[in-house]
Amino acid sequence: MFNDLKFYPEDELIVCCTRTNIDNKTKEKIIYLIDEELNWDYLIYEALKHHVMPLLYFNLNSICSEKIPEDLMDKLRYYFDYNARRNSMLSRELIQILKLLKEQNIIAIPYKGPEMAAQIYGNQALRQFNDIDLFLLKMDIVKAKEILNLHGYKLKYNFNNKAEEIYLKYFHEYALFNEKKGITLDLNWRFSFLTYSFPVDLESNSDISEITAPVDFNNLRTLNIRNEFLILILCIHIAGHQWTKLYLICDIFELFQSTNKLDYQLLLNRSKDMGIKRILLINFLLIQELYNIKLPKKISDEINDDKKIKKISKKIANDMFNKNKRNIINELTLRFKTRERFQDKIKDITRALLIPMPFELEIVALPLILFPLYIFLRAKRRFFKHNPNNKFYIKIVK
Repeated sequence: MFNDLKFYPEDELIVCCTRTNIDNKTKEKIIYLIDEELNWDYLIYEALKHHVMPLLYFNLNSICSEKIPEDLMDKLRYYFDYNARRNSMLSRELIQILKLLKEQNIIAIPYKGPEMAAQIYGNQALRQFNDIDLFLLKMDIVKAKEILNLHGYKLKYNFNNKAEEIYLKYFHEYALFNEKKGITLDLNWRFSFLTYSFPVDLESNSDISEITAPVDFNNLRTLNIRNEFLILILCIHIAGHQWTKLYLICDIFELFQSTNKLDYQLLLNRSKDMGIKRILLINFLLIQELYNIKLPKKISDEINDDKKIKKISKKIANDMFNKNKRNIINELTLRFKTRERFQDKIKDITRALLIPMPFELEIVALPLILFPLYIFLRAKRRFFKHNPNNKFYIKIVK
């Protein structure tokens, strides 16, 4: 279906290596690509950009290390070892934070970081992640922020009361940073992304019980997001990032491969309710085409029923390794095409144009009644952002 993707050999090699289990056919392709005249600097650059360096090293080392230049393998090994050490440190820190919040009767659900890496990759050293993500009930967010503040985690942005009010209304996470430990901690209260509209918050214990199950993580009893809901969350996350990072697609692929018990009807029903059914199906088609797998008939039939999905998915795949920078028109067009409901298309475009970034709230904190004026600040920032000599640019990005 995607037979004419415009991938360089280095791009193809990266895609072949971004999986935990490699069949013989893919191994043969990896060896064939290695024998090509590769641009090794470009390979490393793209692997780092797509956050898949650990899997690249792991598979090249196990399949054909003797064919790789020694200095390159040393560099890849360095990145791998560094990532493994940092992941181990983040895992220990996650346990301490979960214990701290539990002592204060705050339910916190690990998400995307060490626990998910161990859950779906089988080895947390194989996934690259830079921070810790937790989901909390919205009513616990401010309390959790204050508790963590006492333990060295400070809000990345300095908001006044007006900015804080806007932030809690329109955003989905608090980004905290522990300067001493060099760790970023994101406290999420909404299954959302800044410029996407999804009507799903964690409001009560019943919401949590529906989407989670208890698990043991490093000898700590905690909650784990059920696979179906984790896929939906990952789909929202990757759409928010405009499908620019391969590791996010790899997450969905590995989750798909790690279980035989996905409730596909539940996935389809909930994604339809949330207005992300097309986004879900785009991601399933991408993992089918990039990783050469067979999808369940129920999913394939749904993909075939939406004639726009194949064209959108193919463009996303081609653009993933595109060397040209995206612009605001490309971003808005993709947002418009990937939502199936017209009202969601309009909401997404409006949010992308209107919702200020956190650093913009630091610069100008308007009362809620004047919120629409942020569109002029955002328009001016986007217009000048490619001109570093402009004084306005310097003011807002310093």
